[in-house]
Amino acid sequence: MNTKTSLDEKILAHLGDRVVLKPLTRWNDAYKEFPRYVMEYLCARYVDPANPGIGQHKIDRLLSEHYVGSESKELIKSKIKEKGEYTILGQFQVRLDAARDHYWA
Repeated sequence: MNTKTSLDEKILAHLGDRVVLKPLTRWNDAYKEFPRYVMEYLCARYVDPANPGIGQHKIDRLLSEHYVGSESKELIKSKIKEKGEYTILGQFQVRLDAARDHYWA
């Protein structure tokens, strides 16, 4: 039985989107590699607990578009050069020599 108590209502009223239902962060085993706080942030931002499917689909799309591994570095460099900027999720080391317009990742 899942009923809200007055304490739950107070917490939601004061903390709003900082409250995350933990089961909503674990719908896809592929995301276990992400730190829990990342998935909690994304769920708090995009997932409605009453209808989680839509928000989870948004997160799936966001992560598939912006999470890249080091094997994709040439693709990322190309997108950055074309657009001037590109949002990525992942861990990279990048060096830029702006004077010579050279960068390494």
